[in-house]
Amino acid sequence: GGTWSGMYVSASGLFDADGLAADDYTVTYTYSDGNGCENSDTAVVTVHPTPEFSYVMPPLDCFAEAGSIGITSNTEGLEFRIDDGPWFTYTGTIDVAPGPHTIMARDAVTLCVSDEEDFIIPPLLDSPLTPTLDAVQPTCETLTGTILVTSRTEGLEFAVVLSTDLNGEIPDESYLPYPSGGFSGLAPGQYAVFAMSADGCQSGMATISLIEPECPEFEGCTLGYWKNHTDRWCDAYQTCTEYDEVFGTEENPVPDELSGLTLLEVLNLGGGGIYNLGRQSVAALLNACTEQVYFELETTDDVIAYVNDNFGNASDAGAYLDMLNNAGCTMGGSRATSAPSDGCDDEASNGNGNGNNGRGNDKPNPGKGKKADNSEINTFPVPFKETVNIQYDFDYTSDVTIEIFNMRGNHLRTYTDRNVTKGSVTQLQVDFAMKANQMYILKVKTDRETFVEQIVSSKK
Repeated sequence: GGTWSGMYVSASGLFDADGLAADDYTVTYTYSDGNGCENSDTAVVTVHPTPEFSYVMPPLDCFAEAGSIGITSNTEGLEFRIDDGPWFTYTGTIDVAPGPHTIMARDAVTLCVSDEEDFIIPPLLDSPLTPTLDAVQPTCETLTGTILVTSRTEGLEFAVVLSTDLNGEIPDESYLPYPSGGFSGLAPGQYAVFAMSADGCQSGMATISLIEPECPEFEGCTLGYWKNHTDRWCDAYQTCTEYDEVFGTEENPVPDELSGLTLLEVLNLGGGGIYNLGRQSVAALLNACTEQVYFELETTDDVIAYVNDNFGNASDAGAYLDMLNNAGCTMGGSRATSAPSDGCDDEASNGNGNGNNGRGNDKPNPGKGKKADNSEINTFPVPFKETVNIQYDFDYTSDVTIEIFNMRGNHLRTYTDRNVTKGSVTQLQVDFAMKANQMYILKVKTDRETFVEQIVSSKK
């Protein structure tokens, strides 16, 4: 037998390539017959290179179903294996499930295998689905509606935008946490709703419409109409009917200021508080009892019950009835008359507010709150859209409180201005949910008098 010699080879012929650089290595085999004759030969051992490669993990995309890994080095002549899967030729980015993995390469000819590389695919991004929506539609009382998200809301924020306002991407500040009870106080219109996760992934667009309600156009005739058209009172009530015969209960008796007066006398009272509630209640009673006025309080029983319940809340209740009585009068016909009803004498129902009804009562007329003959306000433009201007025409200087109500008496906004006088103009920015071509009530209070005007919004 012979022996092997040379670098990295044992005498028995075992070549150890561990740690060797890729190269050709020469080894020699020598044979001797034991009689002094020997021979030798050489061989070349080729050590092939270990495959090397580099890779990246691209950032995860919203709505991606898996992560990925991409080889960035030259892949010619190489095959790859992920985890314990089959060897494959690389043709592009590889989808990989989230979690820890290994990858290695091998030479497709020499089958030399690279070192194993560990990598981790992070969890997929939270990508919200398009929201599913429901709505609480606007009503005649609120004029606004609510958008409800009936799909997932936890961990998400939402942008609610009028479809007409969509213009490019939705800014991040438009996204808000989902409020308890949904997104409320929204004016009629079509809305687009988007969801966004904490990972910054935005859902598809959902749309829903809040429909403008078809609200009845209530009517109401003013104090002045009923004072000057006593012939148009319904048969149920006469000018000499006592206020106490209509209003008041044991639990809520008629206040002393109104007790013992006729309906016409109460109708003619001046002053605020209980006096205003008194005269407004008579006008409301007459509006409710005639079939020619579509009054919001449908029956006289509704009016009577409301007034009885609110003697202790005279200021607000009087203002509310004032709104209803100014809703717009469709009554007409007869010439103006303040004559007493049939069966009532002039003295018992003269309407002068002096309390002399023929029964020995003497009730004072406070006489306050009446507008001076030369005092008025003017509003413009007519109709209004985004602003309402009030010009004052009175011969004094006062602070003013301005209230706007809808025709159902719902208070919408209060504005104030200081030191206004003849020729002054207050400009109001309309910032409440407004219906198109709708009438509103404007109430202006100075330190001497109160003005009530009807204003109309423009068409869309």
